[in-house]
Amino acid sequence: MGKKKISDKAGVYLTYPALKIFMEYFGYASEQDFNSCEQIAALGGEINGDTIIVRQALPLPAAAASAGHVAVPGELWFWAMQVFGKSGAKLVGSAHTHPGSLNVFMSSSDMEANSLLFPDGVSIIVNPHRQIIGAFNKNGRKIPIILK
Repeated sequence: MGKKKISDKAGVYLTYPALKIFMEYFGYASEQDFNSCEQIAALGGEINGDTIIVRQALPLPAAAASAGHVAVPGELWFWAMQVFGKSGAKLVGSAHTHPGSLNVFMSSSDMEANSLLFPDGVSIIVNPHRQIIGAFNKNGRKIPIILK
C-alpha cells in the first residue's frame, strides 16, 4: 500500500516535519555566522504529475560554499537517495539558501543542477535573513507551495 495522496492540485506540498528540518538547519529568521553562506538540503518524497509532495528534508554538508554559491559532491546526492529509499521516498528536489540581500530565484547553475539531478522535481529557495521562500521547477518557473 502506497502513501496517501495529498491532493491533485499542482504545486509543492510541503509537510511540516520537512519544513521544520530545513528551516532550523538554515537558521530561518536569524542572522548568524553559519548562515551567511549558502546551505543546502535534499528533499525526499514523491512526484505525481505536476504535484510534488515533500515529506523529508536531509541537510547536506557543502564541499564549498559562499554567499552566492554552494557545491555538494555527487556521492552525497547518492547517499540522500539511499536514505530516502529506505522509507519508500525518492529524491524530489533540493532546498537551498540565498542569504543576505539576495532574492529567491533560480540561477542558471540552479536550473542546470535541477535538470540533471531531479528533472521533474523542485528547488525551494529560502532567504533566511529576509524571511522569504519560493519554489521553482527546472525551468525557473515559480510554483505554489502548499503547507500540509
